[in-house]
Parts: sequence; C-alpha cells; structure tokens
Amino acid sequence: MKLSLIISKWIFAAIIFLMNFAVAGHAIQLRHTASEENIIEGGTVTIIDHWSTNDQSGIVVILNPVCHSITGTMAAGFSAVYYPSIGRWGIRTDAATGISVGTVFNILTHHYGPNSFVHTVTPENLNEHTTIIDHPLLNGQPNVVAFLTQLDQAETPATLHPLGLFYHNGLQKWGIFNQNAAYMVEGMAFNLVIFWENEDVFTHIANENNILGNASRLDHNSTNRNPNALILSTPVWRSDGSGWVQYDYYSGVQYNPEGWWEIAGLGSFASMPEGAAFNVVVGNSPVGISGAVPAIPSENTLSQNYPNPFNPQTKIIFSIVAEGDVRLEVFNILGQRVAILLDEWHSPGEHAVDWYPGSNIPGGIYFYRIIANNFTNTGRMILMR
Repeated sequence: MKLSLIISKWIFAAIIFLMNFAVAGHAIQLRHTASEENIIEGGTVTIIDHWSTNDQSGIVVILNPVCHSITGTMAAGFSAVYYPSIGRWGIRTDAATGISVGTVFNILTHHYGPNSFVHTVTPENLNEHTTIIDHPLLNGQPNVVAFLTQLDQAETPATLHPLGLFYHNGLQKWGIFNQNAAYMVEGMAFNLVIFWENEDVFTHIANENNILGNASRLDHNSTNRNPNALILSTPVWRSDGSGWVQYDYYSGVQYNPEGWWEIAGLGSFASMPEGAAFNVVVGNSPVGISGAVPAIPSENTLSQNYPNPFNPQTKIIFSIVAEGDVRLEVFNILGQRVAILLDEWHSPGEHAVDWYPGSNIPGGIYFYRIIANNFTNTGRMILMR
C-alpha cells in the first residue's frame, strides 16, 4: 500500500515536471497597451493585435493590469473576450469610465491542454459565491499554483467581480470565489492555467515586512531593479488554517521607482492585509508588445518554432535589425528542401510565419533555415503524425 502511494506520488511529480516544461515552452507572454486605435465599444474594450493571439480561438488568455502609480489603476474588473468576426481577443472592463488610453496589461496565453482549460459554472459545481473545479491536476493538490481570468462573451457581456482561487480542505479540491461575496451565476466561464511551484512560479504572502500601504513588495531576483519584468498574479487562499486571508479588492502589479515590483489594490487605498496571498508567475522576456510601436531589435534572431512538436501547424518567429530580403526554408532530415515559407522583402523588427505542412509531408524531424542579409541560422522541429 505504501509502495503504491510512493509510486503514485512519483508519477504525479513526473507529470507536473513535464507539465511545467510544456508551459514554459508553449506559453506566450506579452504586454498590451490600450490606445485610441485599439479601444472599441464605447471605451469598454481594448483589442489585442498580436500574432500569438490573432485568429486563435483555442487558447487560454490570462491577464493582469499593470498599475501606473502607487495609487493604483481604476477599481474595475477585466475579462478576456474573443471576437470571432474579426479573429481577435480583447480585454473588457465594466468600469463606468471605460479603459483609459495608456492602460497596460501583462498577458500570458497557452493553447488548450491538460494544464490550461476553461471552467464553466454549472448547477453541480455552483455553491453561492463559489464554484468548485473538478480537475485531475488540481484535485488533492494544495500546492499547485494556478492562475485565473474571467472569460467573457462578445454578444452577452458578463458581470465582473474581484475573483480568487481557494483550496477547499474538506473536498480536497480547488475552487473560484467572488471576493465581494456576490453569487456565481450558471454559465460563467473562467480561463485557468496550472503550474507547479518553481523559481519563477510561487505564492507570495503579504506580511509586516513587505506591506507598503495598499501594496505588498515582491522580493525576487528576476524582478528587483527590472522594470521590464512581466508578472502576473492571482489572489489565493486556503481553508486549512494556514493563516492566508481573503483579499477583497481588484489587484494588479506595479513597479516602484525604488526598484521593486509590488502587488497592489486597484483604485483602493485600503491597507494590504497581513496574510493576503497571491500566486505569482514571473517572465522576463515578453515575446511581443501589443498596442505599442514595434521596437527595432538589437540583433538578428531565429527563435524556436511554437508549438514543437506540432500538428497540424507551427509558428516560426524571427527578428532582423535591418530591412532586406528574407528567405525561410524547410528541409527534411536528408537535406531535401520541402517548403519555402518566405522569400520576400521585410522591414526591421519581429516577424512570424506559419507552416501548415500538407498531408503529403510525413511526420519526423525537419530543419528550418533563415537567410537575411548577412544572417543565417537553422532551427530543428518535429512534425507529429
């Protein structure tokens, strides 16, 4: 009995390791800025225009507002919404003033999979202001670190609330709660991404040593004195006597000019309570900036294709520092060219190309090569059949 339990724990640990590896390799991080050009629907929605999200209805989008100052941003909810008519994701708010030009959001996206999914409220999992999640990677796992964003519908906008995750010690399951105790409604949907704790994925606890007014300071090697760090957070608490308390306000992240990042209440001057807990994921190299003027890269690069392995399609990203002709080719393991993905002039900046190998292309190892000005590089990818 004990041996089988030990084996089960090892198997689960292996699954989580592979899951984290998959998230790290397949998650896309970006920063979006609301502008006059991308704000629609009377100011309540800002449209994300980025290659990782465009025409991608089958992804999970997690977002977190970035505060502009110590006083925070608007006290409002934000949800992710997909517009199939234009093939774009957007960020919606229920704030009476709408989304202001210059509002910034950190975003993480991931294709549907075991660790990234949509939870929908049903009569079976609804309990007043909470909904219980029944998921094999969450059940009985109080140390899993998950992230949450409300999913909205373009045609029927939902009522938004401050949200958080909680672990129900009696049920041994995770759930979602409305922080203002408003009742959940059948049909409400939420995007979730699951991680296992590691150096850049952890739970932050507010305490007397890190609370600064309405905020709690993050002390992390990757974020200290790094204003470009990309951070997302989700409030979390447990019913197991751990001392974690429920945080009752909308929250976001902000960079303090003194050189550190903080988790702060949005539009709230209420002091951050001791014991308030937040799941945190830290990224330092966002793959793109949505809603901003593209920056000219400092060097030519060819990135690993995404996803990899893949079927039926994959995306190849490259950056060039100067304008010129770009050629991108695909070869099989015998060195035979099987596709020319690109052969045209491009401006400096980051670019992405999709490859949809036809049914006549067998599964196996392939190589993609870029030739741009004096830059040549090759990557390796696997097509699964």
